[in-house]
Amino acid sequence: MIATTFNGSARLGRLLRIALFGLAGGLALLLCTERLVLAPGVELFAGPIFYLLVYRMLGVRAGVAAAVVFMLPTYVWWGHVFSITMAIAHVLVLDVMSRRGWSLSAATVLFHATVGLLANPLFMAAHYGAPPTIMGLTVIRKLLIDLSAAVLIDVLFLRYRFDRRALAFRRRPGLSLGRAIECATLVLLLPAIILVFCSDANDFSRRFDGYRAELVQASAQVARQQGDDRVRQVAVDLKRLGVQSILVGAPGTLTDDATRIALGCDRINDGRHPGGANDRNTFAYWLRACEIGGAKGAGQPIAFAVGTRSIALHAYGELFDAMMPLIGLLVLALVLHAWINRNVQRSLRQWRETVQAFGTPDLPMPALPLFSELQRPVIQFVRENNRFAQVAAERERLALAFAELKETVDLSLLSDVTWNPEQRALGYFAVDLWNEPHWRTLAVHPNDALSLSLSEDATDLVAEFRRAGSDEWHLLIARDRLAPDRWRWGARLRLKQPKLMAAGLAHQARLMELGGMASAISHELRQPLFTISLAAENAEILLDNGATDAVRAKIERITTQVARASAIIARITNYARVEHDAPEWLDLPELVRAAASFLRPLLIQHNVELRLHADANAGLVRLPKVGVEQIIVNAVQNAVDSIAARSDLSEPGAISVSVVDCGSTLQVMIADNGAGIADEIASEAFEPFKTTKGVGAGTGLGLYVSRQIMREIGGDITLTPGPTVGAVLTLTLPHDALASNARLVA
Repeated sequence: MIATTFNGSARLGRLLRIALFGLAGGLALLLCTERLVLAPGVELFAGPIFYLLVYRMLGVRAGVAAAVVFMLPTYVWWGHVFSITMAIAHVLVLDVMSRRGWSLSAATVLFHATVGLLANPLFMAAHYGAPPTIMGLTVIRKLLIDLSAAVLIDVLFLRYRFDRRALAFRRRPGLSLGRAIECATLVLLLPAIILVFCSDANDFSRRFDGYRAELVQASAQVARQQGDDRVRQVAVDLKRLGVQSILVGAPGTLTDDATRIALGCDRINDGRHPGGANDRNTFAYWLRACEIGGAKGAGQPIAFAVGTRSIALHAYGELFDAMMPLIGLLVLALVLHAWINRNVQRSLRQWRETVQAFGTPDLPMPALPLFSELQRPVIQFVRENNRFAQVAAERERLALAFAELKETVDLSLLSDVTWNPEQRALGYFAVDLWNEPHWRTLAVHPNDALSLSLSEDATDLVAEFRRAGSDEWHLLIARDRLAPDRWRWGARLRLKQPKLMAAGLAHQARLMELGGMASAISHELRQPLFTISLAAENAEILLDNGATDAVRAKIERITTQVARASAIIARITNYARVEHDAPEWLDLPELVRAAASFLRPLLIQHNVELRLHADANAGLVRLPKVGVEQIIVNAVQNAVDSIAARSDLSEPGAISVSVVDCGSTLQVMIADNGAGIADEIASEAFEPFKTTKGVGAGTGLGLYVSRQIMREIGGDITLTPGPTVGAVLTLTLPHDALASNARLVA
């Protein structure tokens, strides 16, 4: 029902608009039947305004029909269809040029400079026998009328367009710069030219009436002086007006055809106002009219007849001469406008071509527009475009790199990264280059929760973690900390071989630690090798003396020392090899003793005593042997280095290793009486490549790798200053997590 009502209202509105346009067309036609006569042959009429308006509103077919209808009164005025034909040609030329982007004003000037300038003189010469001055005035008058109409329509359609479906004018969203300049130029110039033209036409009318009065007066004087001869030679006054002869006769005898033939006229101007075509308001009338007058000669009335063609040509010549400066000004204005419009269009084309090249890398500087107002934007645009193109190319490279990373390691860009330690949940907005960011939450494996916690003064986070219920490892990088457990942006990627990378890093750390113990190991091996060498020499001497029992004892001693050296080499090889570190049942105190045995050369070298204290109920635990052994070795080695670096060497060095069962956790504490460590350094000791040792004495990887191993098995590691001297390294292993490590770290 609503739709029906709406359609009915729209239809009614359209019918009303059609009726209004029909009424407006009727009023326009009525207006076109009138003309403003400024002087004989100088008229203004409204026909071009309306047929040009119809053409712009409804198109070329309606424009041609409107040209016929609205120019039809000219047939009544002048008795020919030439003006109607020219109006039709005008519409057709406008349609051709409008398709090329020309305005009505410019196309109208082109029409009159070509078709009008050729057709009008030919028609005037053939139909009226008009002289060049009359032809020129006719061309000027028609140009001014048509150009004024075209400018009015251009101004209207500069701001509005006509909706043919709705039969309504719609406001344009913007103005054309070239059309606006054209309209402004002509709107300022044309009214002034038309006003001057109207003024000159009024002066022409007064001068022409004066010439007619002078002609009648001079002709009467000639008639009185010459008697009653039929044809008289004119006096000097008439010659000045271009009159060669007059007819003189009795009153009432000079209105016949003979008079008209003799004087070359076909109309008698006897004071009456005949209607129809070519009436007194046209130049054709006065070119072919004869003035009839009377005078008294020799006591009796005398009539005379004289042609007005000569004074009409004289008056029209003066009007044409007066109009020439205006025409020159109009031509100059049109040339200037054409030059400005050409350069405006060229500048706009250059600007458009420059803008269309947006995004082109290394865009060259184009030919600059003529107008300085457009030169600066073009220069600035080219500079900014080249900067943008560089950024766009870099963005494209980054996008391709991101796509490759995303395909390879499932890279995700993150914003507003948050960590909830209570729920062990990582939340963030996943940034998609092609879609809107969306919120995601990941549950983190309990053993990896500690890796996502930062100290209060840290601003960035780099951590490896596993999703809950999954063995896949992920790397999280979070930057620009906004609040505790919240960062502005970050990235997450899937690690395809995290264990291999971690194992490689740990292996490198172990090799570096072996390098640090090289001198101590060398001393440890030198003793059994020296003993072997000495026993071999003694055995050789005893063999020469035949003491076989003594030789046997020496050989046994050699065997013992070889076994001792083999054990040292085995410990080094086991510690340095790369192996799959699967969890196994370990006796922690026994593991500490093995590590102490491995480090015996280093302890002896620095005269350090290592003591072990273990609770009786510290039973077996399931842990990766190599990883835990590496932590203990690194801790003891750091303790030895700290003892060696202390300033007070009077007290013997001592390291205490305690294995304590704390109920829910199992702790291994390694304390020393070395140089100690400051609180601020202790908080940074687990960062990669952080070391307090001299150049070449430390890598800064030992504690970092130890923390990674402890986090992987769900434990914790801390470093604190000792109660009085030295430092304490504490390893915390949760009892309830140890059983699950067999699956998680495999």
